[in-house]
Amino acid sequence: IDNKRATKEAVKFLFDRGHTRIVHFAGPKVAYHTEERLSGFRDGFSESPLIYNKDLIIRTGARFENGFETGWKYFKNISAEMYPMAVVCFNDSIAFGLMAALQKLGIKVPDQVSIIGNDDVDLADQWTPGLTTISTPLEELGETAAQILIENIESTTPLPIRNYRLDTKLIERGTTLTIS
Repeated sequence: IDNKRATKEAVKFLFDRGHTRIVHFAGPKVAYHTEERLSGFRDGFSESPLIYNKDLIIRTGARFENGFETGWKYFKNISAEMYPMAVVCFNDSIAFGLMAALQKLGIKVPDQVSIIGNDDVDLADQWTPGLTTISTPLEELGETAAQILIENIESTTPLPIRNYRLDTKLIERGTTLTIS
């Protein structure tokens, strides 16, 4: 999956809708996807008048509980005037945890904070409001992986390494707002 491009496009999507204070709830340090998505987040700023700095990266894990705890601590310790206008999350689980924390804190999504997830899990369109997210082509990913595996099993000699990059798609739902 082209995680870098997908996250970069999420930042551009938010900027094009008037968001100027955007943070990233980054995934675990040990995950390669985390670094790709961080790179895309930084690149999104380089193509806008927004200024990137390290304070825009909020480290979290990959699970609902991580999003809840990180969101609770982050938003509880800043004033409403300092809230980011939007948060791009490492994955949908982090986004759901963040949304739950914001609800407990009385912060309205998307009226006060817009949120974008990543993965487009089944619950993304069932949650209220529906989660704006980056959709991963899971069927195409599985088919490509199976094709590569079969080719390697059937080959009598080692096959050269090939790289595939599958495109993603941003699915706009109810957790993002256009700022007028």
